[in-house]
Amino acid sequence: MDTVLDKFLKTMQTTAARLQKKLLKPEVRQKGKEQVKEKARDSVLQLLNRLQAEQAQNKPSAQPRTQEGHSEI
Repeated sequence: MDTVLDKFLKTMQTTAARLQKKLLKPEVRQKGKEQVKEKARDSVLQLLNRLQAEQAQNKPSAQPRTQEGHSEI
């Protein structure tokens, strides 16, 4: 059982080292940064659009209202 655990740990360490080496390459890091920026931009725009839609729904209509009960004749 110990040999299986040792092999598993060694495999995980090797995989982690390879992954870390790839992710630290400048071109990979830049692509990752760009993906994060795009996702963040999309979510901010979605939030802005949703809030604007909510404001439009909550805003009273722009038609002039007549005041009832205040006529002086």
